[in-house]
Amino acid sequence: MATLSRGERFTDARKVHNQHGNQTMKEVETATGVSASLIQALEDDNNARSVGYDKVALLAKHYGVT
Repeated sequence: MATLSRGERFTDARKVHNQHGNQTMKEVETATGVSASLIQALEDDNNARSVGYDKVALLAKHYGVT
C-alpha cells in the first residue's frame, strides 16, 4: 500500500472522498471560507506554507474525512 503525500491526501479528499462529490477549489472556498489559494498550497507538496489547525479541521469536516 503506497503512502500518499500531504498534497495527494488533500487533493484526494477534495476530489474522491468528499461527501459533497468532486469539487473545485472555488466551490470549496465558497462552502468553507477557506481561500482557494490556501487549498492550492495544501495540495502542492512543493509549497511549505504554514496552515493553522482550524483550517485543516474545517476542510476535513467539509470533506467528511478525519
